[in-house]
Amino acid sequence: MQEWHYYAVMGKAREKLAEVLNRGNAWALKAPLILGVTRDASIENKNETREYGMYDVALSAMSLVVEAEHQGLRAHQMAGFKEEIFRRILNIPEKEIPMVMIAVGYEGETANLPPEVEAKEARPRIRKPINEVVTLVKDL
Repeated sequence: MQEWHYYAVMGKAREKLAEVLNRGNAWALKAPLILGVTRDASIENKNETREYGMYDVALSAMSLVVEAEHQGLRAHQMAGFKEEIFRRILNIPEKEIPMVMIAVGYEGETANLPPEVEAKEARPRIRKPINEVVTLVKDL
């Protein structure tokens, strides 16, 4: 049903997002493209009690991130933003729910980043062991 909508913010318009991003995500203003992703809540996409709209929007964002990485770009998703300011600056209709922001740029663009942010981005990501996220069911 494609409940998602993308707001592609480039050039000088990115500066307006300085008041939208939480302080820890301010580094994203250096990316050449910042995407704001919303979900159209007026589209009902439900099966029993499960809301598939959020799932669909998440898959859309994930697909974009995978393709960006495939194209040699880096895409960093952020939930740290101020929703009401986001709505006002991008003139988002009431029916749309802000879901995530995604900074899209190039590997190694760390010039002018605060040292603590650069260190955070460079550190290895630690994942939970497989047995903590998967339950094997062989017999019921």
